[in-house]
Amino acid sequence: MAIALATSPPNARADTPSGSLKSITVSEDSSSAATFILAVDGSIQPPRHFTLLSPPRLVIDLAGTTAKGDVQELSAATAPSLVNRIRLGSHPGPRTRVVFDLHDAPSPGMFTIETKRQSGSQTIVVRFPRTYAVNANNSDDDNPSAREATSVAIKTSATSDSLAAQLADHSKPEAKRTNSTLIFGSDPQPTPMESQRQATPAVTGNTAKQWFIDRALLESGYVRNSTDDGVNTHLQFIAGLTRSISDSLSFRLSARVDGQHQANGLTELQYLRADYDESWLRYTVADWRVTAGAQRIIWGRADEFSPTDKLSTRDFTRLIMDDLPSRRRANPALRVERLWGNRHLDLVYLPTFREAVLPADESVWFPVDPKSGAVAGLPIDPEIQPLLRGARVRNDFAGNEGFALRFSDSGSALDYAVTAQRVNNPEPYFKLASPPGRDGPAVLDVVYPRTWVVGGDAAITANAWTFRGEIAWLSDSPYTDASSLQLRMSEELNWVVGAEVFPNDGDLRITTQLSGRHLLDASNSVDFIDTLNLLGDMETPFTISKLPFRARLRYGFRLDERGNYLNPELIYTALEPGEIYIAAHIFSGTYGTQEGFYADRDTVVIGWRAKF
Repeated sequence: MAIALATSPPNARADTPSGSLKSITVSEDSSSAATFILAVDGSIQPPRHFTLLSPPRLVIDLAGTTAKGDVQELSAATAPSLVNRIRLGSHPGPRTRVVFDLHDAPSPGMFTIETKRQSGSQTIVVRFPRTYAVNANNSDDDNPSAREATSVAIKTSATSDSLAAQLADHSKPEAKRTNSTLIFGSDPQPTPMESQRQATPAVTGNTAKQWFIDRALLESGYVRNSTDDGVNTHLQFIAGLTRSISDSLSFRLSARVDGQHQANGLTELQYLRADYDESWLRYTVADWRVTAGAQRIIWGRADEFSPTDKLSTRDFTRLIMDDLPSRRRANPALRVERLWGNRHLDLVYLPTFREAVLPADESVWFPVDPKSGAVAGLPIDPEIQPLLRGARVRNDFAGNEGFALRFSDSGSALDYAVTAQRVNNPEPYFKLASPPGRDGPAVLDVVYPRTWVVGGDAAITANAWTFRGEIAWLSDSPYTDASSLQLRMSEELNWVVGAEVFPNDGDLRITTQLSGRHLLDASNSVDFIDTLNLLGDMETPFTISKLPFRARLRYGFRLDERGNYLNPELIYTALEPGEIYIAAHIFSGTYGTQEGFYADRDTVVIGWRAKF
């Protein structure tokens, strides 16, 4: 049910246009996989940018500018494989939005943005370092002449005929060929929910070596508890270094620190823990890229519940209070990628399995209540609960190696992907290992059964609407037999359909999705056999006395049982690259549902978060 906490500021607005986007020039040289130069006539406000994860995009907003041009889709050899296509659209304000559709999820060091001002004009320079790209030409690294800069200037004020002529002129054999699509004039609204929105900061200067802070968070809140109220404080810090060793070789080293302090009426809890984050070595040549090391690989297209996302390690230490990428931990993997223009083949080998990171036993977010014997998401059973009172939980599962592949195509009106995986299910399941007896209370083992996963996802945009769907079949999903309390396996079908819209082409964003999970051949099950959920998100920027804010409401409703989750949030966005927020997390529902399990733990928090 959690949706990402966006860190991008609201779109700036101007009462009258003060400039116009004149041209975009695309070039390649030895230091960058691509350089995009946006030429603007007139004086405008500083450009704003943010990134989106699913599908991956870099979005640049130019407030106070207009751009002329017809609505056209144009094929062009103008960008390397890192950038799939560029889209341009005009918005009220006025505001011009430039969207770079990327092949890969945005990450620190992937791009730099620099603004150069001159008398009566300015240019915005967007660079993508070569080591982050899958090179589009085999000869780039072998032929020095191929590294000389080539460029093509696309005039946004041109007619469709002259645009086509410009593009055709640069598709001749002597020009460096690449395989992306350039689209001007269509409306490039950012389509993913904020659950997969992740701001990546612009950097300037030499990108061969770059220190970064991927996430900084300090949050404290009041927790209403059925026995005693209390204060819960969280700290999170992720930082590291990226470095380009050569045109083909780069690496990333990063680590994280997580802390929690729980007191004032709640069970005393205090810890500070260090862990590795994404740390890998990457080799790029021609249309291939090989990455080895700890990685956070998130597949799928749905906003919150993604049926095909089975490779990443889950992080439940803050339950559902964080965005989806922040609820994933890096795990060891070998990843091989091949790109053909808009097509992407992704092969992953997991040499070992990393189990989910659960909250501390004393945390208010721990999913087992030893006092009542209740387990989050497990229906109440008067015969089973007494057995689980005081139960111990062991999370030391020894998993298997895993294999996965995904093929995607974003070259047409319908973006789609298919996947097949042989992995341990990353969702933790609590198995009764031993009942209470002479040796003490019951023991619950956390297990992650090995399963086949076959599925796919798709998305299509129609005017201001974006529609998405995703489905996956699992061969072995766990459930507990009601008679014997033994662990059993069943086939499972997971699906989600959703839509996102920007009403009247404005800044208000509304997203909703319907998801279902079905155990196909479970009988006499303690678990819910069928679940149905409605999830959504509404968000809009606004100002109070010229101070920028963003208001947001996330919601989740269980439709087959009574279960509700509400997360209103007010964010002050002027402190770039950070923001201050006040939020509430409100749970209610039948006690057997996850929402009902946490119903006596409503929380109001104030916090600061940032990404540098």
